[in-house]
Amino acid sequence: MFKRILAIAIVLSLSGLAFAANTATITTTGIGNTANVTQSGDLNIATIEQIADISTASQEQTGYRNEAGIRQGTASNPTISETATQIQIGEDNHAIIEQPKEDIATSCIGYQFQEGSNNSVTAKWWYSSNSTTIQVQKGTYNVAVASQVGNDGYIYQEQEGMYNFALITQGGSLLTGVNTAKQHQIGEYNTTAILQFLTLEKLVEFNQAYVAQDGSYNWAGEEGDVYGIRQEGNYNCASVNQNQDWNRSEVLQHGDSNTVDVTQNGAAGTAGDYVNLLTLTQTGNNNVSTVTQTYIP
Repeated sequence: MFKRILAIAIVLSLSGLAFAANTATITTTGIGNTANVTQSGDLNIATIEQIADISTASQEQTGYRNEAGIRQGTASNPTISETATQIQIGEDNHAIIEQPKEDIATSCIGYQFQEGSNNSVTAKWWYSSNSTTIQVQKGTYNVAVASQVGNDGYIYQEQEGMYNFALITQGGSLLTGVNTAKQHQIGEYNTTAILQFLTLEKLVEFNQAYVAQDGSYNWAGEEGDVYGIRQEGNYNCASVNQNQDWNRSEVLQHGDSNTVDVTQNGAAGTAGDYVNLLTLTQTGNNNVSTVTQTYIP
């Protein structure tokens, strides 16, 4: 299911529109600018680029096969206190927020909301400090991808529906701090994954990863090399909470003094079926793992 859903994101991100009904392009330079785009109908494109600090960008699209992109800051300009908002209602839509910076981006906020099916959202932060990403999707076959390289970052993903996929990646930067990743999926046949890793510059410890899935046939991770939660480093905390039946979870921690807490609650199942399935691996010293599985026949 992971490969099928990920393929949707690739198609959406790489496919260009043969015909665009409406195209809006806004570019601003300076401090404290605001840019807003509202489009209705199908095959629309909205692009906002802001080069400076303390700027705000928002895009709202209603219809099918629309594309929205916001880029705040450049690799050679600071990105400080930027806010980006994207709202899409419909199907086959794609939205992306990028805040690139080779030095540091501080206190940036990105919010993405989609309602419909076959939609995808992507948010990318480079070398960020104290930045926040929130992605909310309602519908089926949706994809949410968020990445941050930095410290004190916060990412929250929420998906309600079926056959959805959510991915969070967070890496350490030149600064120290704590990164937090939270995912909540409501429905069935959903897949989620969190990767918190090291970079060559810095080991960011004390990371936190939380996964909550309410429904049946959900998977925190996937069979093979895709884990529901994968953490590298020390003093990290991972939590998985799955409710309903036939759920699976894969957790890996590599380092010392890490903690894992997994709770799986099931209430159905027949002979030969698993109600809940967990694979948990810890490598290192002074690690703690707690697993609670319940089954009410």
